[in-house]
Amino acid sequence: MTRIVATKSSFTSGEIDPALFGRMDLRVYEEGAARLTNVIVQRTGGVARRPGTELLIQVPDGKRLFSFERNGLSDLLIFGDRAVHVVSGSLLRQTIVEDALWAGEELRQLDFALVDEAIMVCHPAYQPRLLRRDSAGTWSIEVLKFAEVHADENDQRRHCPFARFAPSDVTIQPFRVSGGDPTGSGARSTTVELRTLAPVFTPDHHGTVLRIKGRQLLVSASVPGSDGKRAYARPLEPLEDELQTTNWDEQAFSEVHGWPICAAMHQDRLVLGGCRGRPDYLWFSRTGRPFDFDFADGIDDGALAFRIAAERQHEIRQLFSGRVLQVFTTAGEWTVSGFPLTPGAARVELQTRVGSPAERQLAPVDVDGATLFVGASGRDLREFLFTDTEQAYQAADIAVLSRHLMADPRDLVFDQARRGLWIARGDGKCCAVTIDRNSNVVAWSLLETEGSLLALAGHEGALTMLVERQSGLCLERVADAAILDSQQTFTSTTPKVSWSGLAQWAGQRCFVFADGVALGEMELAGDELILDHPATTLTVGLPFVHAIEGLPLDFNARGAAPDTPYRPVRISLRIGLTDSLTLDAGSGFRALDLGGTNDVVRTRDVSVRAMGWRRGLQYPPWRITQQAPGALSLLSVTVEAKVNL
Repeated sequence: MTRIVATKSSFTSGEIDPALFGRMDLRVYEEGAARLTNVIVQRTGGVARRPGTELLIQVPDGKRLFSFERNGLSDLLIFGDRAVHVVSGSLLRQTIVEDALWAGEELRQLDFALVDEAIMVCHPAYQPRLLRRDSAGTWSIEVLKFAEVHADENDQRRHCPFARFAPSDVTIQPFRVSGGDPTGSGARSTTVELRTLAPVFTPDHHGTVLRIKGRQLLVSASVPGSDGKRAYARPLEPLEDELQTTNWDEQAFSEVHGWPICAAMHQDRLVLGGCRGRPDYLWFSRTGRPFDFDFADGIDDGALAFRIAAERQHEIRQLFSGRVLQVFTTAGEWTVSGFPLTPGAARVELQTRVGSPAERQLAPVDVDGATLFVGASGRDLREFLFTDTEQAYQAADIAVLSRHLMADPRDLVFDQARRGLWIARGDGKCCAVTIDRNSNVVAWSLLETEGSLLALAGHEGALTMLVERQSGLCLERVADAAILDSQQTFTSTTPKVSWSGLAQWAGQRCFVFADGVALGEMELAGDELILDHPATTLTVGLPFVHAIEGLPLDFNARGAAPDTPYRPVRISLRIGLTDSLTLDAGSGFRALDLGGTNDVVRTRDVSVRAMGWRRGLQYPPWRITQQAPGALSLLSVTVEAKVNL
């Protein structure tokens, strides 16, 4: 019988997909784990119990979060059913209600952009809204309006984006119905009838703008019984003539053709991406004038528009402004370059053909110069990055080792402080991906909490989340000082045994601390809690379980089969800051003696005798699981075992 020693000194490959359990030849097998739940992999290689969350406030409803931080002002906006809730700190300051806003699953299609000190909210079925904060801190909501000329009484042009929707061979011709000459100075007092050779007009065209040979008309109504081939309009400027022509187009965004799918600011231009009628078009505003889409006779700061054309239709989903404008579509990834970006210098290139999900909006995230985005399958996380070797952008999948954790993503937020990407999932759970591109670290773990995680946002340097719990919808903040979830701390100037104000915890099992002493789990029956001894501070929250499970030992290098029987003799753990540790070494879980008081700067070794025989995947060599709150930092694990070779 041979004695072997196997040391796992790093967990930087994270939790490994069971589909890779047969790949003992890969390095990730040495640096991964079979299970990592409610722990976060450190860039240095160890794993630590994740921090808890502090309860900020309970809110009426919501599915999306957006952080507004400008000029020293900071508010968190919660988007719910036909309402926007404004939270400052732990105070719900304002609720904006509008019947015409988004609701239900429509909220998953919202896209946000900061434009001219306002938040622009896009949805393909709704006219964009602008949310503005005044000097008093009050928010208002308004419909997006494009710039208007108002040069004189005969020139009322609108500088909105335009596009051609009808086939290129469909002609249009204006006929004067009443008023003066539509091509003269009294054109604005004239009513004309527009006639086309194919059905074009619908009742939704009312209030939209058309251009004929570059001259604008405002449509008032379609002509009943004309099968969509005739409509009444009023010129906004004198027409060039009244001849039939194919040189005409329509207002790009309207109830007829839909509204912008997404928006972004790039090189001081507002960029609008796609609509229902033209999902593969981009419109760029004038430089420094985000709501002015006038081409301005082709000057460098004029607006520009173009289609991203390929062998198949690319429906635009997201825009990301970096050194170049990155355009994410359902069929691939594009770049729009130009320094500066001008009508004559814009360069549009298809880079990769991964695609993005069409059923929801998932904003890309920048991590050390690489843009992370979710692929069209919803099961891959791609790193969109320019490579010197290829002299082009690549989109490597960094979820390939932990594909089982990448399921139904809803939100992506990069936590700069912990160097981790958090991904909210549709099942209410969350993935944490520790990323260090310089060290080639991409380590996944699964985070769970009681209830369902709905949305994530980075706000005021901290990770903020919206969680549906038994007590209601909670806005919470991830905090290193919190050791429980939805944690609340109550204080009193004098010690007392009777604590009230705990109605939200009624009927729930929560964990209680009094003056820092753990009282354990208890179910609160009502608003009040009576302690055995008086205390000045009371901390209440929801406990969570962390779990770490090692992969089966690899005997390949010794010429043995993967399922060779072995008997662990001793398991040694090197730990950092750890309050308690419960280990299963073959005879069930038991708490280990950590050898005295904890010390932040002290690293310790603890060991335990192991029991029983193991074979392959039948039983892991060791397991750690624990619900008791407290720190855990696992640096390495060494297994001494005997095996017949």
